[in-house]
Amino acid sequence: MKKDKRKYIEVQDDDDQSPTKMQRRDSGIAEKKQEEDCVITVYTDGSARKKTEGSECYCVGRAGYGVYFPPYQLSDKSFSKETSFWGRVAGKEQTSRRAELTAIIRAIQLCPDKNAQLHIFTDYSGTLEIRSKYRKWSQKKSRADMDLLTELRREMYLRKHIPTITFVKGHSGNHGNNEADSCARQGTLIKCEKDGVRTTLREVGGKITRMVEVLEAL
Repeated sequence: MKKDKRKYIEVQDDDDQSPTKMQRRDSGIAEKKQEEDCVITVYTDGSARKKTEGSECYCVGRAGYGVYFPPYQLSDKSFSKETSFWGRVAGKEQTSRRAELTAIIRAIQLCPDKNAQLHIFTDYSGTLEIRSKYRKWSQKKSRADMDLLTELRREMYLRKHIPTITFVKGHSGNHGNNEADSCARQGTLIKCEKDGVRTTLREVGGKITRMVEVLEAL
């Protein structure tokens, strides 16, 4: 009789601290937190062109990346304006593949909300194989661009939610893709550190270059 009574009391316990209540309450908090995490969409693109004649740049060609964030809703229900980023691909190898990978890496790094669910749109279809074939690729140490593939994988898994990567056909009238493409082309116009006059500072409004030239002549 006592055994049945204890069992009856355990199941019917209405105390807020009971295991059943605690589990339900924790589950509710988790579901609410999931709903609060905003979804941010971003478009990426890479561009590469031949090296400019007469340039002292040591790079093989010029490659740039572009990142475009359309207006999105933040966790506090406020809205952010569209934002664009572009830049040159680092290193001597300036290829379109490295530009595409760099663009995706930068999109993850530049995302203003680290807890957001990031949805990346790219016209580079090779990116879709990264998660499924990375382990096989990593065994081939001579594989090209393994440094960027490793960095991209690391950035993806550092986030609360692993970013979703979706392929979108390039030059098909998609506004986001067009904006990212324009940014990437702009990135190819940026001079690298050894392009023309050697500088250790960023060129701002064409005034820093002259300052560095004077300092190096001293």
